[in-house]
Amino acid sequence: MKGIGFTVVSFLLFGVFSITSCTKEVGPIISGGSGVYIAGYSSDPRTSFNVATCWKNNESIRLTNGSTNGRANSIFVAGPDVYIAGYDNNSAKLWKNGAPILSTYGNLNAVFVSGTDVYATGAIGNEVVYWKNGLTVSLSNGSKNEIPISIFVSGSDVYVAGQENLSPDILSKNNMGIPLAKYWRNSVSFYLTDGTRWSSTTSIIGSGSDIYIGGWELSEVITSDTIPPGVVRVAKYWKNGVPVSLSDGTENAVINSVFIDGSDVYAAGYENEYVDNLYYISNAKYWKNGVSVTLTDGTYNATALSIAVSGTDVYVSGNGKNGAVYWKNGVEVALANGTGNASAFSIFVIP
Repeated sequence: MKGIGFTVVSFLLFGVFSITSCTKEVGPIISGGSGVYIAGYSSDPRTSFNVATCWKNNESIRLTNGSTNGRANSIFVAGPDVYIAGYDNNSAKLWKNGAPILSTYGNLNAVFVSGTDVYATGAIGNEVVYWKNGLTVSLSNGSKNEIPISIFVSGSDVYVAGQENLSPDILSKNNMGIPLAKYWRNSVSFYLTDGTRWSSTTSIIGSGSDIYIGGWELSEVITSDTIPPGVVRVAKYWKNGVPVSLSDGTENAVINSVFIDGSDVYAAGYENEYVDNLYYISNAKYWKNGVSVTLTDGTYNATALSIAVSGTDVYVSGNGKNGAVYWKNGVEVALANGTGNASAFSIFVIP
């Protein structure tokens, strides 16, 4: 079974070109079908608020009206229907074809469709929950500070990846606690690390009987409330709980998205580069079976947030020189034309 998720390219053709978007107002009908779908946000020039935005084949569709802050975090296309999870003005939102079908307090971080069932995950306070067809299912009792980030469903099993913030003794400045990577399978939670190093997950996906979780873990144990020089985030994924490091621990690197295509494992994120012994640049990149492919040239900060593969094409969405962008086989396509604040969090491709 192929993993359903977000993808990137196996070769690079560096180049940048812009596409002028036609922008619709709130309340559009978004239909499924073949195309490249991206969820994120763009900035409303009239109010400077962020607008939850969907791009379909580079056309911008507004899900919120710009009078409050909104964001689209995750997108899933199932037949003729397009599901988007996010928020608007502190209200968690699930949109179907551009119209909200779920609205509750908080933020929806991810959406997944299995058959006729629609799942979305988020938090109510510290309580980790997911919604199945609009009905709330609790995974925790709220006694811990936990954050759900990504969701995947296989048969009757529901997997949610996220993090737990342990005792705030070390991170006393923000009262959050030490981040610790974990996931839930149905109502049972599992830790991915031993808790001695900060860690977090960013995505979860399955292929056959295997479960892959992307994220990061610190290179060393620390006992201060800030990460000292020389200690970095190591990009990694866990396959059935076993860690696989994709960076060597010399510079900060993070995996934001994992995609499985047959026997190939794709992971997208970023890795820092120290330039001329003066400053750091964040390079957007992805790894295919552990081999890295850099998408940017190191002259500006960029990150890859989501990856998907369709046939021989690799698609990666994220932030590039022109704000919200995606790369198809290494070629950057601008979604926001570099105007205002914008980001492309999630990509879904229908051939």
